Amino acid sequence: MADSVAYKKRGIHVSSGAMALAVVILIGSAFNPGLFLSYSNIQNILRQTVTNALLAFGMAYVIISGSIDLSVATTLAMAGYIGVWLLPCSFPLAFLAAVMFGVLVGFLNGFLIAKVKFPPMIATYSTQLFIKGMILVITNGATLRPAGENMVMKYLGHGTVLGLVPLGFVLLIIVFCACNYSIGNIPLFRNIYAIGGNEEGAEMMGVNVVKTRIMAHIICSILACIAGINVAARTGAATAGAGDGYDMLAIASVVIGGISMAGGKGKFSGCFFGAMVVAILSNIFKLQNTLNAYWERAIIGIVLLAVLLVQAGMNQEEFKGRFKRILWRNQ
Repeated sequence: MADSVAYKKRGIHVSSGAMALAVVILIGSAFNPGLFLSYSNIQNILRQTVTNALLAFGMAYVIISGSIDLSVATTLAMAGYIGVWLLPCSFPLAFLAAVMFGVLVGFLNGFLIAKVKFPPMIATYSTQLFIKGMILVITNGATLRPAGENMVMKYLGHGTVLGLVPLGFVLLIIVFCACNYSIGNIPLFRNIYAIGGNEEGAEMMGVNVVKTRIMAHIICSILACIAGINVAARTGAATAGAGDGYDMLAIASVVIGGISMAGGKGKFSGCFFGAMVVAILSNIFKLQNTLNAYWERAIIGIVLLAVLLVQAGMNQEEFKGRFKRILWRNQ
């Protein structure tokens, strides 16, 4: 399996995401233990993980289904604008409007890919450019701040539960449980694995490929919009560049977590760990003064490339194993 390393003698299955998380925690602890392990810094890591993980969970749905979504960054930014603009009316209205925008974007992406048969990268990149252009046209690139203080938004961005864990991280755990349960137990969501592994075979088995793929993209965009509300709550403003780079960080979180880019494989638990790895790597760079800050994305890219190479090797070994079993049966 690409998402775990198995120790057969002991019967232990260690997620690649969990292994990567343990490594970066050790690096951070060794590099600057005083700052890295401080209470305030751990809270910062958890808050950053919320945005990474929400986007990564949504990206996991589409990647497991055999697709991809490059529009999540601009979807996040637009959702932030929608949320902040409608916040003076009420937080529920602002949140609902942002989510409905996600439904619209997800449906458009899914329809173009599943029904019109556009390549996923072309379809979602076109959506990204369109949304980015609309943000700049509507706002003229200006930063939008709430007209008055909203306690719900403030608590979402900076509040804690029992004075210990950030509220956003607690809500993230709830989202994770819902995603993990749905994809493992609800047939409509479980079909994502089927169409990602073998679309033609899934269709022959009666799976509605179009409906399943559109649903995966809708979930991805909804989670991107929730992430947009979270970013606006943390920063207290909405900007056109709020989501810049988050699309690649989401993909990195998914891959580091062990979800195969080929589709049909992966677990949300690994995806969760992958999001924490990316957040911690970013945090480690902010705590040091030796390397230029621009090295942050380069290091994450190196880690991503290494994981992809490992996945490719494991997939090749799996293919060789299957081929040997077929030859053995025919002898």
